[in-house]
Amino acid sequence: MYVAQQRARGGEHDTDGRCPARGRRRDGEHPDRSGAGSVRVTSVRIDTPGRPVGEIATGEPLRFTFCLNEHVPGLDCVFGVYDAIGNLVADFASAESSPLDIPLDSEPRPEPHDIVCELDELLLLPGRYRVDVGLYLSGNLQDHVEGAAFFSVGPGAVRGRPVRGDTAYGVVQLPHVWRFGDASARQPGAGVS
Repeated sequence: MYVAQQRARGGEHDTDGRCPARGRRRDGEHPDRSGAGSVRVTSVRIDTPGRPVGEIATGEPLRFTFCLNEHVPGLDCVFGVYDAIGNLVADFASAESSPLDIPLDSEPRPEPHDIVCELDELLLLPGRYRVDVGLYLSGNLQDHVEGAAFFSVGPGAVRGRPVRGDTAYGVVQLPHVWRFGDASARQPGAGVS
């Protein structure tokens, strides 16, 4: 089992998969925290829908949930995923939206005050990863937490191609096909696997 741990409040996520109760602790609750503080990340949950919380494998969907102390219109969330030696391997920013996104600048609403980022397919290779997260309001940093969460990725498959931790090099498994000479390895209309 590969477990995700959160540190925004200095504790673990609930075993039922919900974000923990909102804490009342302020400055000093996390040693690597900065920002104005009008909005704070209270916890982080990283999970694969339909699997036990914290069980994560290459090639499966993945969901990052950032629990906040309150919802404020106009909020932008950014987070980076770092490998075991501290290299940035993925960067996400809610301000860079697509037509599939639901805007984060909606009116205030009751709890839960969560921001969710979903991946259709996790391409990270097996290993240990760190998440740093930042919240911005009108371009001003409100909260930045280094090491807000840590998670481990286990072996899996990317579009049918097995990915094992013991033989993998690098940090991502890119979908690809092999061929010999000019012969195409793909069938007409088939995607890259």
